[in-house]
Amino acid sequence: MQCGNCGADYVLGETSCRRCGRTRPILAPIFIEIEARFIDHEGRRRRGELAEAAYRHELNGLAFQDETLGRWWLNPEERAWYWSDGRHRLRRDPLPVRHAVSEAGISRLDNPQKKRKFPCLLVSLAAMGFLVCVDGAILGGLYLLQGTAIPLPGLEAGPGVPSLAV
Repeated sequence: MQCGNCGADYVLGETSCRRCGRTRPILAPIFIEIEARFIDHEGRRRRGELAEAAYRHELNGLAFQDETLGRWWLNPEERAWYWSDGRHRLRRDPLPVRHAVSEAGISRLDNPQKKRKFPCLLVSLAAMGFLVCVDGAILGGLYLLQGTAIPLPGLEAGPGVPSLAV
């Protein structure tokens, strides 16, 4: 798969272009899974955990058939995707997810979820709570300054208890 910005080939398993840094298009999950398994099989072969014949057998198991009955596979020599309809064998890049239709028939990137407004709501509620507290403090202070404080039961003015009345 080639970068749409600079034309360099994307490296399998990496999420951005090594030359220009552009993010690689998101592929359908089956392509991502096959690339990861391909890289794993290559590593096992290099470490000597997988013989050449077993490696080739594992790679053959990574091919799959799409909804058009075309067959997809990774070519190990070129590290590139190929597609065949039974008559023609073509080097072909898989379509990014925004072009592919999901099982529900709706493209994932064409129908983004709305951003949640939770932080804005939380800030608004906190500001309202702060204003209510400030208003309560101001009104309470005004009542005290006017000498019209609300009497509390059991705290009547008498000998030894100062009166709040001015």
